[in-house]
Amino acid sequence: MMEAKGSVAEQIVQKLQALGPEDDGELGRLLGKDRVHINIVARNLERRGILRRAVGAEGKILNTLLPGRPCQLGERRPGRRA
Repeated sequence: MMEAKGSVAEQIVQKLQALGPEDDGELGRLLGKDRVHINIVARNLERRGILRRAVGAEGKILNTLLPGRPCQLGERRPGRRA
């Protein structure tokens, strides 16, 4: 497996851009990461307004990118300490 470039958050966004909505387990498999790690990062991306997490047709939580993301991955939200 080739080493992925960028942070796990960036890798998740790239996979969702390429493939559309995916659950944590599938993203973990695709990125070679543990599902729990993906879950933590995806919940953070949801808090930042970059993706939405919702139960899909198969009962799994799907991660879906939101259009017009308000924060870039490298930015911190106002009021957060560095």
